[in-house]
Amino acid sequence: RNPRPLREACVLVEALSGFAVVWPKATAEEMRLNRKDYAEKRGFIRMALDCKASYWLEGEEQAAEGIVRDLSGSGLALETDREVSAGSVMRIRVHPKEALVPPLEARAEVVRLDDAGSGRYRLGLAILEVAR
Repeated sequence: RNPRPLREACVLVEALSGFAVVWPKATAEEMRLNRKDYAEKRGFIRMALDCKASYWLEGEEQAAEGIVRDLSGSGLALETDREVSAGSVMRIRVHPKEALVPPLEARAEVVRLDDAGSGRYRLGLAILEVAR
């Protein structure tokens, strides 16, 4: 039996280094039949990145800068020199490496803060909405 197609549930993320399709987590049967090396356990597969980003915490007008290290259909990892508390909400603009597509703009909530060393922090962000 063929595994069911995943195309109806894909999320298209435009704005990084071209177009990237981020697939939701497949069923165990689909992974057994299609990819023996499947290791991603999240709802969406993460895509590794190295893109500059600007972000504005709610209530602030001054932008801060960071680097997006990975992105999925539901969140992203942002590395920055600013310690931002879990629960904080921000607007973020991820700048593509190539000017083929516009920046990804979203509203996101900090759900995790990790020390990345050397005065840097890695923020786990949940995407609340994507700007249209």
